[in-house]
Amino acid sequence: MEVIMTEKLPLDANVENLKKQAKRLLKSCKNDKPEAINRLRIHHPDYAKGSIDINSIRLQEVQLVVARELGATSWPNLVKSISNRSGKSNKDTSGILLFTNGGHAIDRLNEIGIPGSKQEWLEVLHEGPCPQTDTSEAFNRVRARHFASKGWGEEEETYTRLAKRDSFLEQTSEYESLQLWFEHDLYDQLQLVHLLASLAKHPGWQGKTHLAQFDSFIGRSDDEALKRGIELLQPVSKEQISIAAKTWDAFRQETPTALEALIDEGTRALPHLKSAILRLCQEFPSATAGIGRTERQILTAVENGPESPGTIFRSSQKSEEAEFMGDASFFSILERMMRGREPLIRLQSRQTFINPTKNGYSEEFRNQRILITDTGRQTLKGEFDRLSDLPEPYWIGGVRIDGKRSWRYLEDERNFLKIADR
Repeated sequence: MEVIMTEKLPLDANVENLKKQAKRLLKSCKNDKPEAINRLRIHHPDYAKGSIDINSIRLQEVQLVVARELGATSWPNLVKSISNRSGKSNKDTSGILLFTNGGHAIDRLNEIGIPGSKQEWLEVLHEGPCPQTDTSEAFNRVRARHFASKGWGEEEETYTRLAKRDSFLEQTSEYESLQLWFEHDLYDQLQLVHLLASLAKHPGWQGKTHLAQFDSFIGRSDDEALKRGIELLQPVSKEQISIAAKTWDAFRQETPTALEALIDEGTRALPHLKSAILRLCQEFPSATAGIGRTERQILTAVENGPESPGTIFRSSQKSEEAEFMGDASFFSILERMMRGREPLIRLQSRQTFINPTKNGYSEEFRNQRILITDTGRQTLKGEFDRLSDLPEPYWIGGVRIDGKRSWRYLEDERNFLKIADR
């Protein structure tokens, strides 16, 4: 299950660097820099409202801001999290390199003593462009640029993190074995095929890579279930790498027809992949209304009256067979649905939506109420085509959805219809 990019610790996070960040933020606050003051208002409860005496701001207060920006509740908790990770990952002597889906899963595996130097396969591949590129470096550049456009991090910093992640696959002689611990949902399955396809370029891992495939979420599993993960580990086969490579190639093509073929060919060696591909396909615009499944779930959640963004997110999650989307991606879709000549939803206050990815999880964000428009109701009934009023293009893998030449998903069947140029 996806973890929000802005709430995850960098792979190379250390306390000394974060202390320096806090001191730079304090200096900027003392110099009355608007961006720094805004960060203080967003993330420190004592400064949410009213005037700020810049001379009274203390280091401990900006340390709390840095901690909350990284998803921790306090500075001591942030320091503890870094210490736990570095103490059990960087000093690991097992000879095992272990990849999993994110920092929360790593923390859980560390808590119960699973050995291995643990790294997260840092990606949210169901969100944004994933085109065919000549090199992994070019692909990472596209992804880093997209993250920056969403407010999920600076482009260069994100690119560096992705490159550092990839560099571990070059270290075949540094480890005795490689373990892959991944879940059943779309978020994880796309990460898994990306990683397995990458192994084809690194034959040094052949014969010493094992995969544990979970049908539940690692971060929510109890200790006994996680310990059984050791028993789930099986050698990665050539068939699994072949299927992953085909899927990764199909996912990044400009049309979804190769994904269609994969469903028909079968993906039994990766038992959760077929359902993940089908769920991905459901994000394509439907043949009847031009909206994907997540958009339909959003409209259904507000059909009977205004709801808060958090309530809409939780309602959509409950509709999933396997939750895969984090709230950063979700609120991006929510915001998109409010744009265009004929928005599908709108704020009850008719003001501009406060996206927490960009503005923090403030009281103003939580107090927002969203309701369905008349166009949204028509769309739910199949009486309005959203693609006729798409506010901006978006991507599903390598496919660009632009409202002019798009692919539609037939909800009652398992194939696509191509829509001619408008």
